[in-house]
This record gives sequence, C-alpha cells and structure tokens, in this order.
Amino acid sequence: MIIGTQIYAKLPAGLSAANPNQPWVLADANSSDPIVRTLGTTVESVLSQSSLNTYSGLASAATSVKVDGSDSFDGTPATRYSIVVDINRLAADNPVRQLLLGAGLTTIPIDIWLDSQQRMIQFTEALTISGQATTTKVTISKYNQPVSISAPPADQIAH
Repeated sequence: MIIGTQIYAKLPAGLSAANPNQPWVLADANSSDPIVRTLGTTVESVLSQSSLNTYSGLASAATSVKVDGSDSFDGTPATRYSIVVDINRLAADNPVRQLLLGAGLTTIPIDIWLDSQQRMIQFTEALTISGQATTTKVTISKYNQPVSISAPPADQIAH
C-alpha cells in the first residue's frame, strides 16, 4: 500500500519480522534489514517505471491481441483481452525494455479486462524470471469516487 511517499508491505510469514503481531514493514531502500532494503529498492524502481507512457509503450509493442470473452467484476460487465508484448519492439530508450531483456524475457503475456467505457478494471501478468514465478494483478474500481487509504497501525509495523 502506498500512502504519500511511504510504501507499506505485508510480508509472507516466513519473511516477516520476528514478531507475528507486526506483519507490516515500511519498505525502505536504506533499511538495515536486507529483505526490507531489497523490497524498498525494488518498489522504488517499479514505481519510477510505472507511468502511463510505460504502459502505452507496452501496448504499442503488442504482437497479438485476442478477445478472450466476457466476465463480471463486482457486477460490472467486462471484456477480457489477452495480449502478447514483444520486448524487442519497445523503444530503445524505454527503461523497462532493458530491465526485461536483462532478466531474459523476450515476451510478456498480459491479460486486461475493460469495462463498457473502455476503462481498465483488471490487469494481470505472470512471468518467470531466473526460475522464480511471479504474478502481478492490479484491480481498479470505483472510478471517480473518493478514496481514503490509511497506514497500518503503528504497533503492527516492524522496524
């Protein structure tokens, strides 16, 4: 969860702090804890590369787009699209291009769901990098409605 410039992460039990009553960490690239430091560095990097231009670049590098049927999310009808992005078709100055090629990826399979107004309501990708499987899922809802996000209680954050 991101609040202002602070990034809170709930780690799996095996990686969380020694105190199970403190399941949250404040991701910090300067942390003395190597797991929190790595998480902070990674999240900062991802956020710096997560812009509309980055996603627009991914869309322009698609080699295939297929309508994959209809779904519903919280009562909102949606159309699912399966997309394959060719990393080599990304602009040479796109920072994500070098990152992905360096990780050994040449294509990215992406699924997106658009509502009737063509707004993205879900995005998923599943990748394997250096033998590690990772899945990203982003769900967007309640367009144009107020949002209130609160940090976890201080006594639940490991330092």
